[in-house]
Amino acid sequence: MKVCAMLDRSAGNSEVGDMWTETKSFDESATLASVLEWAEQRKNGSDLWEHDPQLNVCLSILQEE
Repeated sequence: MKVCAMLDRSAGNSEVGDMWTETKSFDESATLASVLEWAEQRKNGSDLWEHDPQLNVCLSILQEE
């Protein structure tokens, strides 16, 4: 089983700017802490988060092939 973490991103604010979702798949053995660590690293590696430090992370179970 694989889990997909989706992180909402934006450049600008809720009324003006670009919005997108970054994704990363994790093994079922991954901890929630490791998912949040990935999200925090994405946040800290970008100046786009300078004015909005909140995170919105959604988890989903990926379908098996």
